[in-house]
Amino acid sequence: MPANEARFNDAYAVLVSECKVIEDYVRREGIRSVLEFGPGRSTLMFAAAGCEVWTAECNEDWLDHYRQLFADEPAIHIVPFENIPSIRIPELEGKRFDLAFIDSPTGHEFPPGMSSRLNSCGFAGQHADRLLLHDAERSGEQATIAKMQDAGWRIDSTWEGARCVLLRR
Repeated sequence: MPANEARFNDAYAVLVSECKVIEDYVRREGIRSVLEFGPGRSTLMFAAAGCEVWTAECNEDWLDHYRQLFADEPAIHIVPFENIPSIRIPELEGKRFDLAFIDSPTGHEFPPGMSSRLNSCGFAGQHADRLLLHDAERSGEQATIAKMQDAGWRIDSTWEGARCVLLRR
């Protein structure tokens, strides 16, 4: 199936309406390179907006699925990662990105019962000065935002129409 005809489960995917809000920002800000945790509909949106996208996936089944789905998309590069506290992705060493988009699977829990994105945000923050965190209203993401603020990041804006928070250094 061509990627532009792919169907995504809205229970897990960034919604079409959210993609429109994010795409408007990408075009307005001249974003050309994106590091993404969690491929899917957003990956296609970034590529369609003219971005080179490096998207990271930790689940082998999803990794295979997206490699097949995006095989004919030259602007999309899919890399595996291990979902551990200190993420390492050799393919991305030395690379910088205009934006990092985090819609990854849950990271490691802190405090108990709160799944964070701290590991993927921490890694992304080494490669970009702008982090866009999806599902920002959830408790785990709120805890991640607080930890990122403790590390010197600031909330630039909150996008209720896309359930995102934009963090900047």
